[in-house]
Amino acid sequence: MKPTEEWRKLLFDLSDQAFFDLVRNYLGDIHTPFNKHKLLDSLEAFLLNKANLEQIISMIDSSDAALLSAVDFLGCASIGQLYSLFSDEKPYYSFYTHLMNLEERLLICPVRSEKGEQTVVISPIFKEELEKRSNGEITLKIYPNSTLGGDRDLVEGMRSRVAFEVIDR
Repeated sequence: MKPTEEWRKLLFDLSDQAFFDLVRNYLGDIHTPFNKHKLLDSLEAFLLNKANLEQIISMIDSSDAALLSAVDFLGCASIGQLYSLFSDEKPYYSFYTHLMNLEERLLICPVRSEKGEQTVVISPIFKEELEKRSNGEITLKIYPNSTLGGDRDLVEGMRSRVAFEVIDR
């Protein structure tokens, strides 16, 4: 599936309220009657416009980059898993607010896991651009069977930014 198709599916899976809030955030007022597919077409065109894409990406700071890197590293990460990586740095409310800010900026997308758990993924529409902007510094290597240590070692390594690189301007 193409990244834009995957992104469209993720947005269609949002509740109507969340979907329309995101569309209003980027495109302004929605006039009825509306067509969800046309609204999504307009939002996609807006986000893929080179100037708009550049503006969105340029606003990523080091704190955003650390959280985006953790989401990318974990794949489909639960909010609890992500928070365990940042719990020493900020209280839950600040962390959750930051996560929701990334979602509002469409850099991450919410996904329901098979268990019904709230998880997030890097937005497919921005993933390729984010990887390009990291100048190849973000690469994923798989180390099977706890080669690098147990879960606790991995979490500590990620907290200290040893286990992975973050996107930084």
